Amino acid sequence: ALDYPESDGYLEKSIELIDLALKLDPDNYLVRIVNSVRFFLLDEKDRFLREVNHCLSKNIGSPLMLGALGLYLSVYGYWDRGKTVLDNVMSKNIGYPKYLHAPTCLNYYRQKKYEQAMTEAEKYEIQGVFWGPMLRACCLGQLGKKTKAKAQIEDLLFLKPDFESKASYLISNYVKEGDLVDEVLDGLRKAGLKM
Repeated sequence: ALDYPESDGYLEKSIELIDLALKLDPDNYLVRIVNSVRFFLLDEKDRFLREVNHCLSKNIGSPLMLGALGLYLSVYGYWDRGKTVLDNVMSKNIGYPKYLHAPTCLNYYRQKKYEQAMTEAEKYEIQGVFWGPMLRACCLGQLGKKTKAKAQIEDLLFLKPDFESKASYLISNYVKEGDLVDEVLDGLRKAGLKM
């Protein structure tokens, strides 16, 4: 989904391993959460929701695992439900994964609350992944801060040199609402990306 070099066939191999893990331990919540991500990536909404509902019915204490469910619910378009899960994770765990600020950023962004979106984008931290500078660049673009956006665009293109030619594909791997993908692309164009 992040389009790393030489990742062809990884989804198929992952599916094979998930199926094997489900046979070995069908009640393991980690396996079931990874299975929900499989359905997310394959855009199988009904199966995704069934798996997420199953996982959320269990007593999962891991902020990493619960956060993943909140993240994928949000970017699939279930913003309120995803926000509830994310708020719970973030309020109860100091060490929650900082990439959980991606859906909170996008939630504000889709509401055109660009200042709040930018505040969330600044909290996003995951080294070596283009999403942080991408989120900051699109927010700055919508805020009309093209000069500040320049550094984010440089970071984005350093991490993903072919981003401009693949932007829609890369964003839609995670953001399942076409209108929001278009709005992110609009912010990136305003920030100075040529797509």
